[in-house]
Amino acid sequence: MAVGATPRHIVALIFGQGMRPVLLGSAAGLAGAMAATRGMRGAIGALAAPDYRAYIFAIALVIAAAAAACLLPARRAAKLDPMAGLRED
Repeated sequence: MAVGATPRHIVALIFGQGMRPVLLGSAAGLAGAMAATRGMRGAIGALAAPDYRAYIFAIALVIAAAAAACLLPARRAAKLDPMAGLRED
């Protein structure tokens, strides 16, 4: 903010940096779960079809928790006085 960023830019930057690993991890976890289900299904055979609603619910829950955890510090950083921040460093 001391060099011209708006509070909206600060929130977007911090929120984006916090959510990027969450989204990548969720995608990797979903791919791993699907592959593991297929592998077990091939080995066991009598396994029920995968419950995609459970996968979606679990990922949505993780993303919602991460979004809340990222949004609070981002909003707090956007409200900081730029001069106070420069004096601290």
